[in-house]
Amino acid sequence: MSNTGQIRLEEDEKHILDAIPFCTAMLDGKFRLMFCNSLLQTRVGAKNVDELILNRPGDGGHCINTKDGLKCGSTNKCRECSLNNFLLSYDASKPASLECQVINSINDIISTLELKIHIRPVTIKDRRYSMMVLENINEIKQKELLNKTFIHDVLNTACGLTSLVEYIKMSDDISDYGEYIKLMQRQTQYIIEEIQAHRSLINSGDNVTPLPSYCVTGDIIATSLEIMKHYASLHNVTIEVEHDSFENAVAHCDPTLARRVLVNLFKNAVESASDGEIIYAGCKTFDEMAVFYIKNSTVMDEETKNSIFNRIFTSKQSGSGIGTLSIKFLTEKYLHGNVYFQSEPESGTVFYITVPLANSAEASEYIAS
Repeated sequence: MSNTGQIRLEEDEKHILDAIPFCTAMLDGKFRLMFCNSLLQTRVGAKNVDELILNRPGDGGHCINTKDGLKCGSTNKCRECSLNNFLLSYDASKPASLECQVINSINDIISTLELKIHIRPVTIKDRRYSMMVLENINEIKQKELLNKTFIHDVLNTACGLTSLVEYIKMSDDISDYGEYIKLMQRQTQYIIEEIQAHRSLINSGDNVTPLPSYCVTGDIIATSLEIMKHYASLHNVTIEVEHDSFENAVAHCDPTLARRVLVNLFKNAVESASDGEIIYAGCKTFDEMAVFYIKNSTVMDEETKNSIFNRIFTSKQSGSGIGTLSIKFLTEKYLHGNVYFQSEPESGTVFYITVPLANSAEASEYIAS
C-alpha cells in the first residue's frame, strides 16, 4: 500500500476486476478513487490509473460542473447532484443502488449518461473500501422516454379530437356538421399515424433515421393547428399563422413526428397564454434549415428558463414535464434538428424548432410525386 492509500492489486486480482463487464472503481472513505478496472479507465480517456487516483467520481468522470479546476463535491451544482447526495448519505456498511444522470465532457464532446450505480462495502488487504459499479442504462431510459412521450403525444391528439367534439356540442349551427365530421375523421387518422410511427420507432432499434421522408412545412403547421385550434378555442385563445412572412418549403423529416412536436408546442403555448390572447406561428428558412416558431406573450422566470428541458420539471401545477422533453427528444434524435427559445419582456416567449430542408433535387422529386 502506498502512502496515498492506493490499492496495489496482484495480477489475478486485477483480472477479476477487469472481468466485470461494467465500469468499476474502489473508493476510500472520502469517495476518492483508489483503483479501477481497465474499462472505466478507457471510458474516461485516462492513459493510466494514476491519472484517476484520489479523484472523486465527478473529477475522474469529467463531470461538466468540474471545469476550470473546480472539484467534485465543491460547486453549487453539486448540491443538486443526486450522485453527490447519494454518496454523502451512503451507509458504508450496507449495499445501495441509485439511478442518476451525469453530463460529462471528454475532448470537448458533451454527453449525457444515464447510469445505475451500485455501491458495496468490500475489504481488501485488511482495508475497507466501497466498490462502485456503473451500469450504463442509456438505452433502457431512452426506450422508457420514447414510450412516455408517445403516450403523452397521442393523448394530445386525442385531446384535440375531444375538444372538437365539445366544440360541436356547443355549436348552434348544424350546417357545418359535415365539415366537423371530416375534421374528426382526419384527427382519428392522425392518431392511427402516430401509433404506426411509434411502432416503426420501436422496430428501428438504435437506428436514428427510421422514418426517412419529406413534408411541406405549410402542411405540418396546418395539420398541427387543425388538431389544436378547438382546444385553444375552449381556452379562449386564438392561434394565428403569420402568412405574410411564411416561407413554405420541403423539409427532410417525418411529418408525423414533426406534427407531434408542433402539437406539443401549440398545447404548451395555449396552456400558458392569457385569456383572450393570440398565439402566433410561422415558418422561415435559414441556412438549409426550416425554422418553425410559436410565440405568445407569457414571459418565463429564470428558474423556468434554466429548467425547461429537465426531465422532471414542469411549470404547471398538474403537469408531467414530458411535453417539453418530447419536443427536445424527437427533434434532436429523430428529426435531426434543434430546439431553442427566447423569453424576454419585450417579445414574450418564442420557441423555435429547426429541421433540415430537402435539397433542390429531393424537393422537386417530392413535389412531382
